[in-house]
Amino acid sequence: MRRSIPLWIACGLLACSARPPTERPRPRVALSGPDAALRVVRTTPAGPIVAAQVGGPAHLAGQAVTRAGGLVVAALDDALALRWATTWAATEWTDVSDLAVGPGGDLWVCGAFGGRLATPAGLVAADGSGDAFVARLGPDGATRWLRTFGGEGFDRAAGLMIDADGTARVVGAFYGRFTVDEVAFASAGASDGALWTLDPEGRAVAVVRLGGAGEDGLRDVVRRADGGVVVVGQLGGATDAGRWLPPDVDRSVHLGAAVLTPPGRQPLAFAAALAPDGAVRWATPVPSPGFGILKRALPWGAGWLVVGSLQPVAPPEGVHGLADGAPPLEGVVVTLGADGAVEAVHRPAGVASVHAALAVDGGAVLVGHATRGDLIVPWLGRIGRDGAPDGRTLCPSTGYGYGVAPGPDGDVWVVGLTEGGCGVEAGGFLGAFPPPPPPDLRAAGPRARVGP
Repeated sequence: MRRSIPLWIACGLLACSARPPTERPRPRVALSGPDAALRVVRTTPAGPIVAAQVGGPAHLAGQAVTRAGGLVVAALDDALALRWATTWAATEWTDVSDLAVGPGGDLWVCGAFGGRLATPAGLVAADGSGDAFVARLGPDGATRWLRTFGGEGFDRAAGLMIDADGTARVVGAFYGRFTVDEVAFASAGASDGALWTLDPEGRAVAVVRLGGAGEDGLRDVVRRADGGVVVVGQLGGATDAGRWLPPDVDRSVHLGAAVLTPPGRQPLAFAAALAPDGAVRWATPVPSPGFGILKRALPWGAGWLVVGSLQPVAPPEGVHGLADGAPPLEGVVVTLGADGAVEAVHRPAGVASVHAALAVDGGAVLVGHATRGDLIVPWLGRIGRDGAPDGRTLCPSTGYGYGVAPGPDGDVWVVGLTEGGCGVEAGGFLGAFPPPPPPDLRAAGPRARVGP
């Protein structure tokens, strides 16, 4: 009688091909240190460039990068070996908002700081509780120049873009008095937004303000084909500390020479297009019952894709949009037409905020954070041209996804922070992740259509 082939031999000969393939290793590293967060990532031919903030001594990719709290800009190769790191020590705190790669591989970085900031360009001190900063670095991380802007309140540079000649367009917000190259402005309300243009040496050549009696601010700026820009942020609403605007106060908001009239008392998510001379082409508030803010924008066909957060439910009477007792925020992805008209508003299920977006074939990759039970976890999503966004969480532990850029071999680079997940220990994380598959464009899913 023929003997049966032993099971372990049969498995070895036949069944191994049925095992799921092992996922190829993907490089991931941590920025370890107190209050460490990787905030922005950009791709260069030599590998990713990241901008981060730390509250004390920190290591990146296993190497010491700073002995004090402050700002870190670092370059790595595609295997995430550290090539160089530039650090600026801060006596109080730093907040890194954006990073751009410009002509010749130079780098521009912006954000805010409190106290004093020590850089190779010199020691600078904030005038008030916080000042905005913009700096230009060489391809090797050497500091070419640093400019600060501010007054007695909290001021922040939130986003920037670089023209081919090295001119920088910077957006942000300021509270109270704000000084740009010895020209002082005063916010009309709790806070105003600003778009200021710097020449290649960091000198201001133009400023456009956004302001009214409430809270206004700008978070991102992207180029238009005509040489103008699209800006996004928040528009109008309650004043700082939750105080409502009195009923008889003029609620109009000025953007350059244009006058806008936001409805309601809550700050609204907002986008606008400006011509090269600063004239407003269109301005669009995104309707929401509660607080709203747009954080990033990118071209989307003939129009624009903008991402951020909003409250789909109005807060109780007397409650400010982000105060205790206010409804939770939901992430939002909005598509705008070429004329700024809102075409669709998407709210991915369980996503609390969308922080960044990256254009890919047939759509965009999205990064933010989602709620899973009692946890807040990093989230990676995708949206097609005609579909609704979908995605997945990146880590089983608490954390946030902040930035995304093209990665190697079809992956994307994602940065954020985690309490222990995403393949690294607690702290900031940088990793290559496979993007979610494109959504089924035949089943767009629920979305809200607004507008006329």
